[in-house]
Amino acid sequence: MSEKPSRANGKKYDWCVDDHIKDCQTAMALIAEETGGSVHFLGHSMGGMILAAMASTGLTSNIRSGVTVGSSIFMEQSSWRHYLFMWPLLKHLPCVHADFFQKMVSPMAVRTNSPWDKLFFVRSNVSAPLAREMFSKNWEAISIPSVRQFKKALDPRGLPCKDGSLFYSDRLSHVSIPMLVIAGSKDRQCPPQGAEKMASLIPGARYICLGKEHGQKHSY
Repeated sequence: MSEKPSRANGKKYDWCVDDHIKDCQTAMALIAEETGGSVHFLGHSMGGMILAAMASTGLTSNIRSGVTVGSSIFMEQSSWRHYLFMWPLLKHLPCVHADFFQKMVSPMAVRTNSPWDKLFFVRSNVSAPLAREMFSKNWEAISIPSVRQFKKALDPRGLPCKDGSLFYSDRLSHVSIPMLVIAGSKDRQCPPQGAEKMASLIPGARYICLGKEHGQKHSY
């Protein structure tokens, strides 16, 4: 998956979240083989979703503990919901070229504090040059099978596997590793409600929400 799809190599934009889970399993096994030990898995955004999915299905033989940051398999309150109107068009494409789009809009990032800006930043604690740099360089194309799974995560049961036969939320009670779930009080992509809900279903998990409402200097 590290090689971008092209006509030359014959690869297609057909991977999904399940494939990323398999990749992480392989990476964890390699680390264990090389070091003789397990890892502390820190997952931000999609990385946290992958961690939660792995932990809920028992794929943690090489994971000692897990931390999710700005992440949840529950996205019901996410502001991504406002962009569902594009799905009838997007579902017919091989991928969403977020890299091209974000590079195109990067010169205007945080100039007007638009709804699109607010989806990614809290204006008061990010510098405009850094925001524009992130918009222009921090994206890759997203496959439609992955988008289809993320879309399902907006429903009450949260993220499912590719074929819909399993919802990871149904297995959170089986998580057996220590978990720390960290949310930002102003996070519009993954609102704290979803992260808190996920933490509440994981045995022994600790939930922390950061922001001015909770004593921090800035909102996140």
